[in-house]
Amino acid sequence: MNDVEYINNSGRRVLKFFPPDSLFIDLHFILTQNKILTRHMPYLLLEKRISGNHIVAIRLLDFHEKEGVVSLFVQELESIEYFV
Repeated sequence: MNDVEYINNSGRRVLKFFPPDSLFIDLHFILTQNKILTRHMPYLLLEKRISGNHIVAIRLLDFHEKEGVVSLFVQELESIEYFV
């Protein structure tokens, strides 16, 4: 992991690492506008479906960056599912 921050074409910061366990990520398409995510913390995952929204509790296990591509590794916390 590096300390480099990524700036998009509009000049807005979209990614910055806060070693050892956190990262700032501002990407609307994964619903993380202006968020700092930390390893091992719980979050809600919202998936928009044709029949409604699907919400599930997850834990961020790890994240990796390679050549500007960030991978988030998550684990579902419970099998209880919520439909809104």
